[in-house]
Amino acid sequence: MALRTARHTGEAIHGVHAFGDDLVVRTRFIPPRLPPQFLYRRRLDALLSGLTQYRLVLLRAEAGYGKTTAIASYLSHAGLPYFWYGLSDSDADPLIFLLHLIHVFRLVHPHVGERALALLAHEGGATRLWAPVVDALANDLLDALSAPTVLVLDDYCVVTRSEINPIVERFIDHAPPSLHFVLTARSMPSLPGRIRWRASGELLEVGRAELAFTPDEVAALFKQRTGEHLAPESAHALVAETEGWPIAVHMLVEDIAAAAPGAGAAAGMGATRTLADRLRRMPGPSELLFNYLAEEVFQRQPLHVQTFLAETALLRHLEPAACNLILNRTDSESVLRYLEEHSLFVTREGIYRYHRLFRDFLLHHASLPPERYQAVHSRAAMYYREQGNDEEAIYHLLAAGDYTAAADLLTTIAQPLAHSGRHHTLVAWLDQLPEGLLEAHPELLMARGDAYRFASRYHESLAAYTRAQRCFEARADPIGEARALRGQALIYLDTVQPAQAEPLLRRALNKVRRTAKDERIQLLILLAENKINAGQLRQAERLHRAVYRLARRDDIPTMDPRVYVRDGRFTLARQIVETNLRTDPWGAGQWRAPRSHREAAVLLAWIDAMTGQAESARRYAGQSLELGRILGSPIVECVSLARLGHAWLSGADFDPARARTYYSDSRLIAERIGVPRFKVEALLGLTLIAGLEGKIAEAEAHASEALAILERAGDQYMTSVLLLALGAAATLCEHSGAIAWLTRAASLGQACGDRFVPCASDLWQALYLSRSHHPAQASAALLRALTAAHTHGYDFLFVHFPLLGPKDSITRREIFSLLKKAQPDALWPYAVRLLGELDVSTRTEGGLLPVAAPLAWPLYIQTLGPFRVWVEGREIQRTAWGREKALHVLQFLICQRGRLVHREQILETLWPDSPPHTAAISLRVALSALRKALASHLVRDPSTPVQYNKGDLVGVREFIRREGEYLQLDLGAGVGVDVDEFARLLRKAKTLEGSDPDAALRHYESALALYHGDFLEENLYAEWASEEREHVLVEYLSAAERLARLWVQRGDYERGARWANAILAKDPLWEEAYILLMECHWKQGNRALAARIFEQCSKRLREALGIEPAPRTRALFETIVRGWAEHTPTKD
Repeated sequence: MALRTARHTGEAIHGVHAFGDDLVVRTRFIPPRLPPQFLYRRRLDALLSGLTQYRLVLLRAEAGYGKTTAIASYLSHAGLPYFWYGLSDSDADPLIFLLHLIHVFRLVHPHVGERALALLAHEGGATRLWAPVVDALANDLLDALSAPTVLVLDDYCVVTRSEINPIVERFIDHAPPSLHFVLTARSMPSLPGRIRWRASGELLEVGRAELAFTPDEVAALFKQRTGEHLAPESAHALVAETEGWPIAVHMLVEDIAAAAPGAGAAAGMGATRTLADRLRRMPGPSELLFNYLAEEVFQRQPLHVQTFLAETALLRHLEPAACNLILNRTDSESVLRYLEEHSLFVTREGIYRYHRLFRDFLLHHASLPPERYQAVHSRAAMYYREQGNDEEAIYHLLAAGDYTAAADLLTTIAQPLAHSGRHHTLVAWLDQLPEGLLEAHPELLMARGDAYRFASRYHESLAAYTRAQRCFEARADPIGEARALRGQALIYLDTVQPAQAEPLLRRALNKVRRTAKDERIQLLILLAENKINAGQLRQAERLHRAVYRLARRDDIPTMDPRVYVRDGRFTLARQIVETNLRTDPWGAGQWRAPRSHREAAVLLAWIDAMTGQAESARRYAGQSLELGRILGSPIVECVSLARLGHAWLSGADFDPARARTYYSDSRLIAERIGVPRFKVEALLGLTLIAGLEGKIAEAEAHASEALAILERAGDQYMTSVLLLALGAAATLCEHSGAIAWLTRAASLGQACGDRFVPCASDLWQALYLSRSHHPAQASAALLRALTAAHTHGYDFLFVHFPLLGPKDSITRREIFSLLKKAQPDALWPYAVRLLGELDVSTRTEGGLLPVAAPLAWPLYIQTLGPFRVWVEGREIQRTAWGREKALHVLQFLICQRGRLVHREQILETLWPDSPPHTAAISLRVALSALRKALASHLVRDPSTPVQYNKGDLVGVREFIRREGEYLQLDLGAGVGVDVDEFARLLRKAKTLEGSDPDAALRHYESALALYHGDFLEENLYAEWASEEREHVLVEYLSAAERLARLWVQRGDYERGARWANAILAKDPLWEEAYILLMECHWKQGNRALAARIFEQCSKRLREALGIEPAPRTRALFETIVRGWAEHTPTKD
């Protein structure tokens, strides 16, 4: 049994001191002892007996429901090896949590976690490398745990901050299948995976309903403690009065047992009468009930015990030696043992602690004289300082009102706390100090400024830095003044307001002597960043390079990638950011100070939206949004929402309505935190949307508001981008101001050192001039755009769908036409190549670029996923169809495309229960509604009405062909259907696999990108659609499997795993996907996770089909478990 071995903590690690030994409190690994008069509850044990059938068991209920006791009781006699980790407030620190998580296993398996501890030992290991740490531990446990084993994380709710949740979720997902988790908590843990685990049957939830005492259990407890059989009606009355709340039931029964001592009938009758009396006098709400019962228990104790209870309630942990020293006693151990033996709400988990409800009661109802209260806290602070536990010492110093000592101690740890992501804790402590005392400790004012800045509380942050500056100035401390000025400047750097940051940085530099090299380097780096923010890109690049050469420090990169983001070198910027992510893959995320708009995912979302890589832009923006919420940073959340808007305003499937929602949410946050500058990107997107909708006045209003903000901020680069957006909107609306705005954008972008804005401006100018019948000027503008695109690699501006590029079908066709008319000169081969790629992206012929079919075909129909129809690039809204049956007629003809369908077949299929005459009328009405919906979107000018002639449409293209009694969807009239394109791309991909794997990959990716869901998914029960639906689904799964295998063969296991998971999301019984997923995780070093995937496969096949995995699947699993270095399964 792991538990029994774990008790011998001194022998477990054989005297070897590993990293973090001194930070590990091994008493947390000892489960609580069961009370002497403990009642075994067979009902709960039976419920928990299936524990090993689940990945996670969650015991969740309010305080006093016996969660810890329930699992400790079951494990004490279940015969299962288990490990126990009782959490405390300090475990909110990722380093402390990870150390304990590793060491709890090392008590029994001393060699487990060696690599994990080595990773943690790196500087910032807990914040940068937490995921590899978890993976390394999981792999070690795969070898160490041979039998089903349980890990209990008790009191998980005390980790109130969100940093620990991703660690736990990853560990649960990646741990070997033999390890099962139990969490006890008062509230639902923020583990997004629980939805997935619940859906897959891997989560067992035990709540208050299961933990509450039943009448039978109450009667059994009453008999055990009083010797009397309790009548059923009395047991039901007690349960009704207490709602079965275990702590109240125990208190009441203990009180009755104490009030009616002895045994036998007389004692029993006394117990019954006492119970009836108590039930009459008990208050209703649970809190009042507990206080009433606790008062009864407290007053019945000897005076010396009451004193001990009142004084030790001030301590958060009850160690006998600590209690003796702090309280000047010698009997603490015996008193604590007395409390435990008499069930007085003291829990022993290595060290004692009071039940939280009982401690709250003692603090509020067993008050000490003020002088004694202060003395206990002061002695406790002294004790914990000697023990090196600074945080516990600060807690007691603040409680004692010794603010000067608390401030002195806080000064030594405030900055590390703020910069390790614990700024909320720091603010809570600093807010308890008198304001006058902070003036004497300007370092604490600096820490408060940092903490407020990281929490996006910029006005309060500025006030703190300003106060610190005055204090340093009064001390004649120029270095301190410079630091305070730098803090103020950082606010404006975080919020991209270079005009405000520049003078502060200059003043700070003037305060620092040249001998203070480190301070000057930090300020110069910030000055270079500020020049990026101002749009002075050439100066920023020169200054950054000069500082890098001067500093020669590892913490200063060779170049800030934002220089390249803003000067149009997008590929180089992406390479730098992605390289940083590969070098520091997990530091992009967690448990450090937020980086505002500098977050790697935020930068990549902007780069990919600007270059038309919509899918990855959305992924990065979503990651950064989650990160902002994890870090508690409204500013990161605000920027991420705007970037999500940009991501949905780029790509072939751009969605203005969805983008508008994200922009609206971003603006709300910017207004809430009082930073108008962060409304600019949302206003940029809204300007573009207004242009697409033909609302030039609205576009001007949004752009004007943004330009006014940017003028105050001093950001010339974003000003050029806004002018470009306004010029693009004006071009789409054929507004006369387009050329002026576009020319200003190009001029300003060029002055900043940017390459992209002038190129995009020339393209939009070419489009406007072409529309306004100035062909020579249009050709000149196009030539400038082509030259810049060819020089700087901006092909995406023509052939993709970037944020600031053309997106609607009419405009893209005009680009196609302009390129065809381009003069044959040195750029002609480039123009020809663009023509080819643009034709591909327009017609989706080769599937090499983002799919743009809705913008290319006169009529385009999406059948995979939500049913959508576009006519000349304009989507027909659901309300425009008039009748649902009009859609059904179109969908039925799609299923019969390429064939003439007799009207009787349509009537029998869609109106099977209607009389023939009624059905015929219904068909005519549906066809009329269908034709009207299609025709209304074919008219180029909305002011031109659709003409009718005796119910027939005149002057519009007919997509529904009629031949006598037959109807047909006329594919020859320019009708594109996504499922046909899907099939064509798959055929091409299969033929290319042997000769051109790169091209095959691209074709598979393009085909699968079309699969937004099942074929005609809204007609799920229509027999006329089911055959094709099943066929297309199998094609999708087979193609995804082939694509995943291609990525695995190339060593790209992340993409391989992504497609394997996509297969299982559609068909959880597709065994080949499990093989691919196992191989991906194995090759990435996650052997434990690979083994867990095999267990999932076995369980699902067994439950659904009653079969075991194929021999090759089991062979791969056995190879992984044995840890062989090489094994590449071949497909049967």
